[in-house]
Amino acid sequence: MNTEILGRIATFSNDIAGILLCFIFYTGWMKRKSINNLTSIISLLLIGIILIIANQIIQISLVFLIISILIYTSIAFVYYQGKLWIRLVSGFFFVSLGIVSELFAAILISVSYQLSIEQFSLNQGLYLAGSLISRLILLIMVQGFLMLTNKKAQWLSIKYWIVIALMPVFSMFITIGLFFQVNEIGIGTPLMLFSAIAVLYINLISFWLFSKINSEHEKILFMETANQQLQLQQYYYGELQENYKANRGLWHDMRNNLLTIRGGLEAGNCQEVKKHVENLLVEVEHPAALHYSGNPIVDSLLFDKVRKAEKNKIKLKMEIRVQENLEVPTGDISTILGNAMDNALEGCLRHTDSTIEKVIDLQLIEEKNHLLVYIKNTADEGEINLHKEKYVSSKRKGTDTGFGIYNMEKAVLKKGGNIKIGFQNGWFEVKILLPLNRSLH
Repeated sequence: MNTEILGRIATFSNDIAGILLCFIFYTGWMKRKSINNLTSIISLLLIGIILIIANQIIQISLVFLIISILIYTSIAFVYYQGKLWIRLVSGFFFVSLGIVSELFAAILISVSYQLSIEQFSLNQGLYLAGSLISRLILLIMVQGFLMLTNKKAQWLSIKYWIVIALMPVFSMFITIGLFFQVNEIGIGTPLMLFSAIAVLYINLISFWLFSKINSEHEKILFMETANQQLQLQQYYYGELQENYKANRGLWHDMRNNLLTIRGGLEAGNCQEVKKHVENLLVEVEHPAALHYSGNPIVDSLLFDKVRKAEKNKIKLKMEIRVQENLEVPTGDISTILGNAMDNALEGCLRHTDSTIEKVIDLQLIEEKNHLLVYIKNTADEGEINLHKEKYVSSKRKGTDTGFGIYNMEKAVLKKGGNIKIGFQNGWFEVKILLPLNRSLH
């Protein structure tokens, strides 16, 4: 097998690897279109054939560079959706990463073989080795970019990312070693070339599998979040229904209670009347407390938290100013306000100093087309844990953020809001600002 044929095989492998890397890169930060399998396969074959033919025939670097940008941009338009300008620049950005990776590969091999860049470019064997290594470097760059910019992959700790990044790094040195073993510097034997190509594709398949695992993990988190929201809604709707029944029952019995009181007063049984009134006050106390804001979900949720605070002797101060038709989906407000209040209650309960008054201060204010959710509670600094620059539950030491905080942050970001969590001077604070869709009339 002569040098020209081996060179074409290496170039062909590089083109296929580039297309695979392009899909890994785009999938990390753009949403795939829903297209049928036949259309997808035909489009992919056409894109691959055009790229391979152009790389085999066109000798002018600038012309091939322009064609490469157009081809990789077409992948963004055929397979992905999103803003027009993002898809337009995506191909240029990916090709730019490819150029940088080729430069790094050339420098790496030149240093390894103690050759100048010019000597390296004139040696066909090392040039092809460099092209294969450049794809491994491009793989590292793509995954590094996605790790820094894509929040979907933030569930992995830095230790796992180091292990993943080391795989292509070691593979580069293996590839250099394969070509270094050749007695005469050049393309080497077909076995050497095919081994290098095999190393490249093992890395690509491994990273593709990692991408699939990450995607499945996201689906699991989404299902757990949706399940938690459903449970919260079912619970609060149940509470609302029970208290609505209690209120109706009180009004239904109001006439009978008034007649009993009048009869007792006419008979002069003041003690019996007093006892009856006290019993009525106990029954009325909680149902009447439902009217905090006029919004049924907010009121039902707060009613539950007020009962828990009273039961555990926690002082709860509230300032509620929201409209009855709050422009936040019930699932989101349940997740945000419910988790924030639960965290505040747990923080007070875990306070170890019995001399400190347990207090929760809640502000839920709708103003200037925004909803402010501000909750602070007394907390023990020894019970506050900071993991990977995030505050986590003391019940989950050494692990990632608990689902409560994770779901709350996710719901806030989904609505385009801002959230800040902090601890200072004995107070744990959660500040949330959500934009509302009300017209400014």
